[in-house]
Amino acid sequence: QIHFGYPSSKSFTMFLRHLALHLCLAALTTSLVSAERLSPERLWDMKRIGDSAVSPDGAHVAYLVTEYDLGENKGTTSLLLQELPKDLSTNTKALAFQSDLIRSEAKVLLSDVKGLHSLNWLNHSTGPKLVYIAPAEMEVPASEEGEETAEEDAEPETVEKPQAWLLSPEGGDPVQLTSVEEGISNLKSSPS
Repeated sequence: QIHFGYPSSKSFTMFLRHLALHLCLAALTTSLVSAERLSPERLWDMKRIGDSAVSPDGAHVAYLVTEYDLGENKGTTSLLLQELPKDLSTNTKALAFQSDLIRSEAKVLLSDVKGLHSLNWLNHSTGPKLVYIAPAEMEVPASEEGEETAEEDAEPETVEKPQAWLLSPEGGDPVQLTSVEEGISNLKSSPS
């Protein structure tokens, strides 16, 4: 049997509730779709944590953070040092993972270095030090005999090659440890 005309008041109320629910869901979906999506460009905008190393005494963690510039097609890395808590029992818990929240400021030891990697701690006679690989300026060897140079008094050409460096966790100027003509690619420090 088919009825034409107005629906009953009860079914009309249910219809309006369903319509309101669908309109709310449509509005919510539209707002979620219009929110910024995780695109390749947004991924490149994110900073990335690289190598990390806990100090021999367990009091600090040193880590590398790389930031990329997609427009210039290059990345630079910063070396940060952060104190670790001595007692985790007093810290509040993160809700998502029930892990301890550590509230301490990171100290920037080096910033915006191109090619910084292979971070390690070294037990040095004067206390723990950080060792890492970063570019160092190297003079290009003089040209072979018989080749003419444009200017005899010209300054020697330099190139950057990866070398080992030593840095105090208190900061200061890094000390270059190696001077390998072709550069180095891997670095691991001995525990003692």
